[in-house]
Amino acid sequence: TVLLSRARAFSLGLCVLVTLLFLGCTQSVEDRLREVRQMQREGLIDESLEILTELIDAGELDGEILYRYGRGLSLVGRPGRAAWALDAAQSDPEWLILAAHQLALDAYRGANYELALEILERLRKERTDSHDADLGARLLEVRALLQTRRFYEDALEKIETIIDDFPGNQEAIRLKVVGLLGVRETDEAYELIREAGLLAADIGTEE
Repeated sequence: TVLLSRARAFSLGLCVLVTLLFLGCTQSVEDRLREVRQMQREGLIDESLEILTELIDAGELDGEILYRYGRGLSLVGRPGRAAWALDAAQSDPEWLILAAHQLALDAYRGANYELALEILERLRKERTDSHDADLGARLLEVRALLQTRRFYEDALEKIETIIDDFPGNQEAIRLKVVGLLGVRETDEAYELIREAGLLAADIGTEE
């Protein structure tokens, strides 16, 4: 009958409308990642972690999601929970370096200097670009060596190459002073302090 046909047509149309509305309201993984990136740029770390947790629970485990989740946890003071995600993110070549940086930094901040050195050494071997250009990783390696209180000579050798590659870098000079004091070369250390115009407060101990 005409009424039955109209009822069926209306029902079908309603189903199509509901389906379209549902699809329109469902964000893609990339849309949600864009939202996460913006949140993390704005410092909304806890909010970004909620979305990342949902993505991971749904089986989305690509490098960026894992890295941003791990780094987010590190930023809110939960590096222990971040480790698995950052470690897994290293298997993605695009996120290897950033994930290794964060893992090594977390280990360093947790006073696990040997682990920080292992992570940085593994990064040196696995990366495809030039490790020598990675000033941040090289300085962190030196800090970890100095903090062990056992590898001052190794640290000084690495500092010299950093200063050669990055002349005038104040952080490298400061670390050289710490290394010189560690091997009891006090005269050379104080001469370097004078030449570089460093203040005593700039030296201190490594944190």
